[in-house]
Amino acid sequence: MVGLFHFNVQYVAGDVAGYHRYRIQTIGPFLSILERNPRWRVSFEMSGSGLEFINQFDPMLVRRMRRLIEAGQLELVSSTYSPSLWVAFPRRDLVKSIELNRKCLQSLGLPISRIFFAQEAFFGAGLGTLSSCFDAVVCKDDYISYFSGDVNVNTAYRLDDVRVIVGSNHLVNELAALSRTGKLPRGMAQRFTYRFARAEVNLPAIRQAAFSTNEWGWYHLGSGHHACMPADPGDWDNFFSNSAWTEMFEWLVNTYLENGCEFRTLAEYADAINLQTLPSLPPVIEGSWNSQRSEGVYTWMGKQAKPWENDTGILALAWRSRQELVLLEEQIRAIHPVAVPSQLTDEVDRLWTLQLMAESSDSLGWSPTSSEVRFSPSYAEDVFKFTDRLRQTLNDQGLTVPDSGVSLCTLAQASEIPATASPFCKATLVGGDGVINTISINENLQLLDLSFEATDSNAGITIESFPPRLIYCPSGQENVATRLEWTALHPATLFIPLANGLLGLADELYLIRNNIYSQVAARADKTTGALSFLISGAEIAKVFHWQFYIYSGELRDAVILANAINCI
Repeated sequence: MVGLFHFNVQYVAGDVAGYHRYRIQTIGPFLSILERNPRWRVSFEMSGSGLEFINQFDPMLVRRMRRLIEAGQLELVSSTYSPSLWVAFPRRDLVKSIELNRKCLQSLGLPISRIFFAQEAFFGAGLGTLSSCFDAVVCKDDYISYFSGDVNVNTAYRLDDVRVIVGSNHLVNELAALSRTGKLPRGMAQRFTYRFARAEVNLPAIRQAAFSTNEWGWYHLGSGHHACMPADPGDWDNFFSNSAWTEMFEWLVNTYLENGCEFRTLAEYADAINLQTLPSLPPVIEGSWNSQRSEGVYTWMGKQAKPWENDTGILALAWRSRQELVLLEEQIRAIHPVAVPSQLTDEVDRLWTLQLMAESSDSLGWSPTSSEVRFSPSYAEDVFKFTDRLRQTLNDQGLTVPDSGVSLCTLAQASEIPATASPFCKATLVGGDGVINTISINENLQLLDLSFEATDSNAGITIESFPPRLIYCPSGQENVATRLEWTALHPATLFIPLANGLLGLADELYLIRNNIYSQVAARADKTTGALSFLISGAEIAKVFHWQFYIYSGELRDAVILANAINCI
């Protein structure tokens, strides 16, 4: 049996006191549980930035982790540097996050994992491109079920040259839910059912004759802090490690050992799976665990539960700071075309750590506090500040930073008198008062420039052209467009992140969202045939300024154009 325990130090992002409470009440007690139970083997997941925080303030915890890793009790799964909304940003950012995370792990003396697992279990087909870094990627069974419509999903799939391990169950969360009823029967182990998989295993020769197959199952995939208490980190008066709770948790998990189960790591599970025998991953788009509730990615890209949320503003700011950083990085390469000095490389890497924190999901999803909403923007502001400082330093050293050139966005904004144009497609404001200007850039390209004031909690635009099929570039694969039939995806309404902004509207007609103005997910309602970009829970009287390009031409050229506009 395998169990993956997900830990996020910045669960309440931006509240440093909360980070320390999490460290003291969760990480230390969880390691103590393992130290008391030498037969346990668990997968412990945390981003590199969280591990850095722990090492900075309590290096003994990292030393304890190393000892448990050496003893074979703890498998560290750490894939990205920050707990980011990777599905909303380009592959360049994801690869950089993996690269910086591995440097972080090496500096802490921790092993590099070959298993990929993301914050909120964010998943998409673009992860198939990571075979050089990972042997397996993990998603949740409810994610596959959400898009396939089939509750009986397989336990593993093939995605290009990567194994997709489908996790299930959430033991400690179910315990927490039961605790709220006041009923914790001693026979609780029998209340849970587990999905098992038959997988071909590669055992040492001495055992191959007796054991050609093995049975694998999940007992937990989810948050790890519930191993120590039923409360969540935001519940300050109750978020304390509870010895009676951990005792019950240990008893329950040990029942599996007593009944003949053995605990294994995810790496061992991946090694046991023959990639060549796996069925292909069914059609999916980007999403998370709890997909029914999150509606894929909408919870982080337009669905706002609190009046202080600002998904489109936070994401747009992160895209603007990213653009500044990417342009500076390319300008530095122009100054040093052969090799960038290591000191300068280190400076740029430090900027990327800030940018990757600006891309965190914690300021966006579920129900962020007002302090969490400021978390990502504060890092974006740091990127602006330090990028400008580095650019000035280079100029002071006589290293002139070449002009990166005028973008299409700049050209469109510079048009003092927008050309009167017959729009390639019609857009209509919803829940807002304002204007949509259609600007001709050339015979094949138009800009929809819109400003509006929200008059309703559901505000945005509808596009009066429903695509015959879904054509877009999956997150992590911005150079390759994919075509999916709407019938291949089960939900009646789909939310598509569009990391490079591209969405097919019709044959040789494409929409390109300018991400530095907005990154509301595209909403495709298959029942009504409506395509829209809508904020749910918009602040009344808030003014928005969005831009979309409409391109008439070949798909190959549309992809190139989208990547240029969004500085991919």
